[in-house]
Amino acid sequence: MKRILAILLSLILYLLFSQASLARSLISSEPEELSFILNNLEHVGTFVNNMPWGVTIYSVRESGDCYGFNTYCPKEWLYIGITEIQLGPRQRLYKLASSYEWQVKSVRFRSDIDKPEGCIDISLIEKEADEAHKKWRYLPREICINLDHATVLR
Repeated sequence: MKRILAILLSLILYLLFSQASLARSLISSEPEELSFILNNLEHVGTFVNNMPWGVTIYSVRESGDCYGFNTYCPKEWLYIGITEIQLGPRQRLYKLASSYEWQVKSVRFRSDIDKPEGCIDISLIEKEADEAHKKWRYLPREICINLDHATVLR
């Protein structure tokens, strides 16, 4: 009986200390921004057809609701990842400035632009606050990205 009690006590102590050890090894990820991004990340789309690079777009939105026109509505950031498909794992990540909303209209490869390697042309609609008229404006935006640069065309 003493032997069973000793084994049970040993088992309980082992479980208690192993849980405490696990809790010590599980620490909060820093910086805070990374935690916010990973907890709010939403996949918008992946685009690879007829392009030399793969493009993946993610959005990250602040929490909260928005009803009507209100400049306290949550903001959204767009992250655009670009990956070399054929030659190797070269990658870049671009972050667009915050907006009240981003809509992706099209993603296509352009070789006719003034860049020898071409670029991925991304057409967007940005939701912006027009405080003077107390309404939302929807502005067309266009960016050109590749593994070496990002340019705002419009």
